[in-house]
Amino acid sequence: MLEKLILPIFLLCLLFCLTTVFSHLTQDANWNRFLAINWHRIVELLDLREENTIATWFSSIVFFLTALSFVLLGWGHAPHYHPHSQQRLIFKLAALATCLLSADEVGSLHETAGSWADRSLTLLQDTPIYGMGYPWLLLSPIIVLVFAFIVFNLFQITALVNQVQETVKIRALLWAAIVILPSVFVFEFMEAYLGYLRQKNTFFPVIEELLEVMGMFCLYMANILIARYYRL
Repeated sequence: MLEKLILPIFLLCLLFCLTTVFSHLTQDANWNRFLAINWHRIVELLDLREENTIATWFSSIVFFLTALSFVLLGWGHAPHYHPHSQQRLIFKLAALATCLLSADEVGSLHETAGSWADRSLTLLQDTPIYGMGYPWLLLSPIIVLVFAFIVFNLFQITALVNQVQETVKIRALLWAAIVILPSVFVFEFMEAYLGYLRQKNTFFPVIEELLEVMGMFCLYMANILIARYYRL
């Protein structure tokens, strides 16, 4: 079932990436009010940067499907699938973490937690970015290390795959995920820094969202290919 979703999910990822870029490029266009219709508001429904839109719900679904793919690896059983108990635990925790990230996509949980930290710790008080929720970025090194550890274990079970072509595909997807997803934090830091300097670059959020959804899709597809090989 999850394998059959790869192509439609990929096409929808491309669609929402394009509509997000289109929304950014046309946000000040004159045709926004053509025929007395706010066309940009319609385009915003397909914008990954906006809250509670069709695009963000789709992004949440991609995260949830990735969580389900980790469920296959963490709880699945097959004659030739024998991960260590530690690896199973890692994949189970990864499934729970990705479920939480799925909820974060529509609930903006990390922004809310970051704003609370702003008010509680007053680290950025009297700065231009106070109250914007950036303190959560302090956790990014830990998040990246945990993610790298998860991918390392995925590489380990991939080493047991005997089909060369399948192994190359899986490893390429895992490398793509480990390069793309952590780079989201780089653009978040750059956005925060520019905000601190009172300079605004509205294209950084576009890049962040595109990297996020495509990186997560790569991880999802890698997991599905692993599950398919082991017939989970």
